[in-house]
Amino acid sequence: MRLCMTNKSLKVIYYLGEGETENQLKRSLNLRGNFQVFNIWEKDISRLIRSFERSSEIIIFVDADQCNVNGCIDRFTSNINCLISQKFIVRVLVQVNNLEDEIINEFVNSKTAFKVFNVRNKSELKRAITKVTNLERLLSGSSFDANRLWIKDHSVLDRICSSYRANHSQLIKNRFK
Repeated sequence: MRLCMTNKSLKVIYYLGEGETENQLKRSLNLRGNFQVFNIWEKDISRLIRSFERSSEIIIFVDADQCNVNGCIDRFTSNINCLISQKFIVRVLVQVNNLEDEIINEFVNSKTAFKVFNVRNKSELKRAITKVTNLERLLSGSSFDANRLWIKDHSVLDRICSSYRANHSQLIKNRFK
């Protein structure tokens, strides 16, 4: 069932991420908004934004391991600038290096994360995240702290988009303003 937002004070929120793992985490953290699979490093965003409502908020999951690929920084910067020029509110969630690493880093160590998800390595963890039916319950019964998501510094991306960086606790605060 899709909710129709009639309250003008609620802005429309779009999440962009490279894959289903980001969407699964968004849902488990109860973050309101629509999710679209989109690789900001590789694709031009100008066509996609035509489907967004003006002045909406765009929250982008960014895997920092992609920023070393040739031409990707230019594409990323161009996409961010395009969103800003169209008056969208932009938030960037930097995942150092990717979402699986981000989740592992929030546990005491990788062995704890692997134990919680009943996997042996990071590639199995990615598959497990997308298959879990109640990720929120699984994470809440462990040492996972969502408020520590997306807080690590990344020298290259911080130079490009420091004023647009966000983390989980900032997203939650902004929802109730």
